[in-house]
Amino acid sequence: VARIVREVRASKGDVLFEQGDVGRSLYLLCAGVVSIRIGPREVARLEKNASFGGMSLISGRTRSATAVVRRDARLLQIWSEEFYSLVTTEPSFALALLRTLSRRLRHVSTTVLEPHESDWGSMS
Repeated sequence: VARIVREVRASKGDVLFEQGDVGRSLYLLCAGVVSIRIGPREVARLEKNASFGGMSLISGRTRSATAVVRRDARLLQIWSEEFYSLVTTEPSFALALLRTLSRRLRHVSTTVLEPHESDWGSMS
């Protein structure tokens, strides 16, 4: 993994990506704090060892949220080409990513969405 990542340092207030941006990379947070926002609402506050940005790489859609640095951060960035290679060659990485996304989906569906919004009968 060390060969395919780029270290990024970001200061408090830096925007790593914005909701609606094309997703080109995944981030792994080594130090600091990052806020994940949908519109003005903070939906997650991430700390050391968190990963984020993977949903848009997997779905092929634009970023679903904005990531803002809340405490100076050191991150590892994995670009989409390396991400796809890692997912297909390292099953343990893919499984860890699925677990993370599942945990976040469960959190959103039980704590963030209004009751009627969490009706997943029609997924498109």
